[in-house]
Parts: sequence; structure tokens; C-alpha cells
Amino acid sequence: SGRKVVMHARHLPELVKGGFRGGNLIYPVFHRYSQYLYNQADAVVCATPYVKSWMETHGVRSKLYMIPNGVDCSFFRKSENLRRQFREKYHLSENDFAVLSVGLMIPRKGIHDFVRVAERCRSTTFIWIGATEKVLEKVHVTFPENFVHIPYLPFSDMPSAYNGADVFFFPTYAESYGNVLMEAASCEKAIVLRDIEIYREWFTHGENCLKGATVDEFVQAVERLKDDHTLRESIAHAARRTAQEHDIAHTIDALMNMYEELLQEN
Repeated sequence: SGRKVVMHARHLPELVKGGFRGGNLIYPVFHRYSQYLYNQADAVVCATPYVKSWMETHGVRSKLYMIPNGVDCSFFRKSENLRRQFREKYHLSENDFAVLSVGLMIPRKGIHDFVRVAERCRSTTFIWIGATEKVLEKVHVTFPENFVHIPYLPFSDMPSAYNGADVFFFPTYAESYGNVLMEAASCEKAIVLRDIEIYREWFTHGENCLKGATVDEFVQAVERLKDDHTLRESIAHAARRTAQEHDIAHTIDALMNMYEELLQEN
């Protein structure tokens, strides 16, 4: 028909590991299929440099554009009013230190380490928003008393959740972008992040986040942010600036430029 085909690469083969039941078994098939699928496009939109690099090193010959998903920084912003609302709803006092994570409750998202850190930091409240689904890998964990599980929260309520926390802890093992990380950063939350390749260009330890790779390092990071208000504020402000670089307005401009370029090729 002569129409250009544009695909948005929201999934990589590695994301099935620790996510879907039998993920390790289907990985080789999914890997080959992903290469085939992305080669059917005229252009593939990659949300991170890591995804673009994956395409380049795995034989994807389609035209590649690195365009972040983006975050609505006017919707996800710091709000003392939303903070109070969330804390009242979930019975947290202003003095309670709260650590939040958001995502499907699957091994790939790092739920096991999240719970282990909660067990080590008993005076801190740990909140996980997100559940699991039938096709996803089951998680067998016992939640400690300082753990709050919210299976589902409407998207419209997410700014209050981010604001209600003091720290956003993202122990994920693999992502293609991770919208929730940028949403939390946009709400000016101090970030604790697993040190994985996908975020190394955008997040720097000690500047706009604290990074770790083990439970011990995560515990140390949470305790540092709890004890050092100045550090917490500094990292939160820097995280907000990072999110602003990913504002949805920039994404719209980049997509418009891409489509104009593709149309001109005709």
C-alpha cells in the first residue's frame, strides 16, 4: 500500500525472564520472533539508548529513532496536598518514613529484594502498588508488618501515591523504559535504583539517585536518605530535572519530526 510502518519497541526478549510463566523456556523463541517482527517495520521507536543498542546488535535493519516515552510533568508534580491525602487514606503520619515501588508483582520487578529490604528496615513503611496476573510468574513471599500492598490504584491517583512517599525504590532487573521511574522523579522523589545498564546514561549515583546491586546496598541507600534530609532533597530536585528533560512535550516534538521525515522519504 506504500504506507510506512512504525513500531514502538515496548518489549525486549529479556523482559519475559522473571515475568511470564516459563519465561526462560520461551526466551529463545521470543528472541528470534522479536528480531523478525522489528525488521518488518520501516522505523522502530526505541525509548532508551539501551533499546536502540539492542536493535543495532541483534540484526534489526529498520530505521531506529531514540525517543523516550515521556512523562507529563504538569500532572506528575510535587504537591503537599496530595501527600496529605494519600497519608490520611493509608494511615501514615507525617513522621512515618515511607518507601514506594510501583509495578507488577513479579520477580523481574525485584519484589523479593524489596521485601528483604523492608524486613531489614523495620521502622520504615514499604508500599508496593501493583498485583500479578494469571499468565505471569507467581511470587511466593511473606510480607512483614511494615509492608503495605495496594493491588491496584487508578492512574488518576498515582500522583498522590508518589507524593505520599519519601523515597521511590525501583529494584527492577530489566525494563524497556520504566514509566513509573520518571513519574516518581517528576514528583520530586528521591530515587533508589538497581544499577542496570538501561539507566546509566540518565541516572548517576549520588546525583539524581542512589544505586545498588544487593540487599545490603539497598538498605544502606534507604537508611542514608532517611537520615540525611539534605541529601534526600538534593537527589529529589535533581531527579525532577531529569524528568523535565523527558517531558511529554519533547516526546511529541520528536515524534512529529520523525513522521515528517518518514513522509518526506516518499
